[in-house]
Amino acid sequence: MPSHLIATATDDVVSTWELTREEAQLQHQQIIYESRTPTVQSTMSSGYGTVNCLGWNHTQQVLACGTDDGAVALMLDSGKMLEVLQEPCEARNPPTPIISLAWGKRSRHLVTTGQGDCPSLWDLKKKERIMSFQGHGATITSVALAPEDACVASGDKNGEILLHALHSENPGMSLPLDVKGDPVPRTPSGLMAAGVRSLHFWTARQPLLLAGHRDGVARVWDSTAGACLMTFKGQHYMSIVAVAGSPASDKLMVTAGQDRKALLWDVTNRKLLKEVKVSFQGSKGGIKVVSDR
Repeated sequence: MPSHLIATATDDVVSTWELTREEAQLQHQQIIYESRTPTVQSTMSSGYGTVNCLGWNHTQQVLACGTDDGAVALMLDSGKMLEVLQEPCEARNPPTPIISLAWGKRSRHLVTTGQGDCPSLWDLKKKERIMSFQGHGATITSVALAPEDACVASGDKNGEILLHALHSENPGMSLPLDVKGDPVPRTPSGLMAAGVRSLHFWTARQPLLLAGHRDGVARVWDSTAGACLMTFKGQHYMSIVAVAGSPASDKLMVTAGQDRKALLWDVTNRKLLKEVKVSFQGSKGGIKVVSDR
């Protein structure tokens, strides 16, 4: 099975790409979602709106896409729709956009968040929401589910990251906003710049949690000790909208930004290995979100 990097542009396009290992180039773009010009079987229905977030399940066969219309669409990489998860809402209340999601172990659970302060946990066997988590004082912008479904991480627009135990709705550990040697100004603009845009638990290096921020900074956390181990900055000049560690290597991390750049990092030696600039067929927007299969 070839490895893919999934990218979503700002004009409602989800594409699959083949990532060549030798040259680290993105090639053979296949558009599987284009809400303005949908086709049967090859794209999702335009009724679900702009895609804000996506992720592969544990078998790497099913792609979950969170949309502006509050739906989570489960689809194959061909674009064929399998299922749509969506809570009913009253006619007078518009649906809440899904802006972040993460799969659980063996794809039994899915955690999502909209434009609120409580992430939700879905049981995909029951096809219903079973739990929500408290503790944030600002809009949650990203969620991640730890390996073995041990805990949920959530980050908000002011830079706060909370770790929640799955058996409790009360917040657990809070990761400090003020990192030693890299303080965040306690001003409205400083907090906004530190806003969390992406979170990812690195399965090849447990218990590391990766975080991408609005100011183009990426941080590597020890989620057990609550300590920031590394900070990567100075390469993205816009928000890091996706961050992920390689499932096959404990040293490779990728960050993707709204500046149309995907960066491959050597975390062990703390250096940049490769920069990939991405252009999209049928799109003028920057990278919105990526998922590595």
